Amino acid sequence: MVDDSIDASLLDADRILQETWIEHVESFRVLDSTNSHAMKKLQEGVVSNPLLICAKEQTAGRGRGANRWFAGSGALTFSLVLDLSRRFSSNNDDSLLPLLAGSALCESLRRYLPSAEIGLKWPNDVLVSGRKISGILIESLSVRPRFAVVGVGVNVNNSLPEMTEPTVTPPTSLFVESGEKIAPLDLLIRFLQEFEIAVTNFRDGDSRRRSSVWNKWDCLAGKLVTIRPEPRPAVEGLCRGIDEAGCLVLDTAHGMQRFHSGTIERIECVDHASG
Repeated sequence: MVDDSIDASLLDADRILQETWIEHVESFRVLDSTNSHAMKKLQEGVVSNPLLICAKEQTAGRGRGANRWFAGSGALTFSLVLDLSRRFSSNNDDSLLPLLAGSALCESLRRYLPSAEIGLKWPNDVLVSGRKISGILIESLSVRPRFAVVGVGVNVNNSLPEMTEPTVTPPTSLFVESGEKIAPLDLLIRFLQEFEIAVTNFRDGDSRRRSSVWNKWDCLAGKLVTIRPEPRPAVEGLCRGIDEAGCLVLDTAHGMQRFHSGTIERIECVDHASG
């Protein structure tokens, strides 16, 4: 169903409804944040799901913690409102949404960048050639615990001069990497299709198959990583991948350690060459 009170002309809502599992679409020319709009609808208890909320421009997009997502002209910004009980069997599975969404986006980008180095940077960023092309933000409300908002921002047709805000990981876009303009609607539909596949493979697979959904794209494995699991001090170790619970596994000076959350502060390649 398309909400007639909003601007559906920004995308082909009928095509989204026909080609994906989305049942409701809201599209705006300008929003402060698609996630903020989705959270407000959840608070008001008026949301129908699965709901897709899109905005051509975000004026106050948000990332993890105090970070902001700056969506300039040419970016694709959207949020999904999901009833998790319809997609997952365990109450803990929803904590893996950033990895599932990130893996689905990696699969989607591969179509446009078949030879590029595409990777999932735990826990919620997608990189191309070491540069950030997408960020993912998952939010929920304690009063509606079985609902989640999956916010995604992708630099699609942005040019580098538009992305001037300083970041730890330098930005890039599909246009910068491919040299071609991409139809955001095509990428959005492909992502929605890949996301459903990722969730299904995760839900129906054993532990090894479940973790393979995201380890296929893990760009930290085999690298020396420094993580700050606040409020604890930073820890350095060799990344051994992401386990079935979505935890980052580091081989540290004190043995193997698993991190459920934290901020990656440094990534170094390990020189395996022998003398």
